[in-house]
Amino acid sequence: MKRNRKQNIKLLALTLILLLGIGFAAIATQLKIEGTLDVAKTSWDVHLENVSITPGSVTANPAPTTDEVNKNTTEIAYSMSFSKPGDFYEFTVDMVNSGTIDAMVDDVSNLLYENNGTTLKPLPAYLDSTVTYSDGVTIEQNHYLKVNTTEKIKVRVEFKKDISISDLPSSSSDTMKFIFKADYKQADNNAEDRPLPPPAPWEPTFGEGTTFRPSYFAYDDPTTTDIVELNQNVFVGLDTSGNKGICIKLNGVVHCFQSSNVSYEQQHIQDVLGENNCSYTSSDSGKLTCTTSDFRDCIIADTGKVQCTSLLDNSYCGVARDSGFAFCN
Repeated sequence: MKRNRKQNIKLLALTLILLLGIGFAAIATQLKIEGTLDVAKTSWDVHLENVSITPGSVTANPAPTTDEVNKNTTEIAYSMSFSKPGDFYEFTVDMVNSGTIDAMVDDVSNLLYENNGTTLKPLPAYLDSTVTYSDGVTIEQNHYLKVNTTEKIKVRVEFKKDISISDLPSSSSDTMKFIFKADYKQADNNAEDRPLPPPAPWEPTFGEGTTFRPSYFAYDDPTTTDIVELNQNVFVGLDTSGNKGICIKLNGVVHCFQSSNVSYEQQHIQDVLGENNCSYTSSDSGKLTCTTSDFRDCIIADTGKVQCTSLLDNSYCGVARDSGFAFCN
């Protein structure tokens, strides 16, 4: 009897275990995980295209070209020769990132090679070779080239003007082969935006109807100098027709007053410095004189004489219409 009871208990336990197993199995078969994982297509596509030769360049043979069909150019070979100081060869080319990965500069170079293009050759002392962005900013390692952006690069080789006789080439015309290379790599945490160019020179106003992109002068009658290097608030300007005038820098804007077209310029300077700061006298053959907190004795005479003094830096310049003489302190 006891033995039968034990057997029954064992059978019951076994039955329960089997039922639990079936239950767990039933639960397990209902566990189902579904989902979709999309991996976007990535591509590396950084290449050169759109070569443009600067007018005035010597002839190159072969000229720089890119693969405009397959868009896979990363280096450009070209050859040319120079015959005299001042000769140059210059072109621009677009560096394009058409891929899906941000890039940055690894190395950009324009090097001279022997004619076979395999042996690097030192650059002769009479040549300059430069590679910059088209706006003149220096290209440096780690500058960004982000996806869907383009940077225009300028490549220039020039026969120097300021060289000694010993630096001149041994023959009248040496053919030289250059290879321009643009190496970029995937951008990382070291990548940085390239700097912007310096501000453009001030655009002056120089009288009614005058197309004025002046040359700037200082100290006597004089050496051309850049306005930024000049760093004066009063200086002499020369317009494209050869007319001289006095220019002043006021609140970051340059205004120029010609020694011709006197009646207009007398009104022009009043508009710039303020009519209440100007007065006309008939002495000295007639003249308009303007004085402000920044400028003193800015004069436009009926004879065409123009002069002005800056109270900020004490710079002073004047021009005389009759003789064309220009002077600065």
